[in-house]
Amino acid sequence: MIRIKDDCIELSLGGRVATLASGGTPSERLVEAKAQLQNVLAAAEELAGEARNGDMSDGTASPLRIVRKDGRGSVSRGQVSVTVTYRGLMLGRAMGDRVGVRSVMVRALEQTGEKAAELLEELNRE
Repeated sequence: MIRIKDDCIELSLGGRVATLASGGTPSERLVEAKAQLQNVLAAAEELAGEARNGDMSDGTASPLRIVRKDGRGSVSRGQVSVTVTYRGLMLGRAMGDRVGVRSVMVRALEQTGEKAAELLEELNRE
């Protein structure tokens, strides 16, 4: 959910909040927030393409953070969980067989891209 306040534009998901833009004029904040979400969308699409081609990135060169957990703790043995976050907010998560970790990564990144596109659309309506 996008929250436009007097001095900033925030993104709120899962009880967590991150500032997308602050300072400047309201229109400058809007432009900055849109740019942030477009960067997330582009990064998710690029990383999903790389994962389809076999590159298992951790997102360090992008605004996204990708966390992979293999079969222990909350993830069953033989399973893998991939979570994609942006500024501490979870945008995508997928689980599946460790053997198919690439497809799990692609699903999590596709969810991230869909969520970023949805948030961008919400921001455009404001």
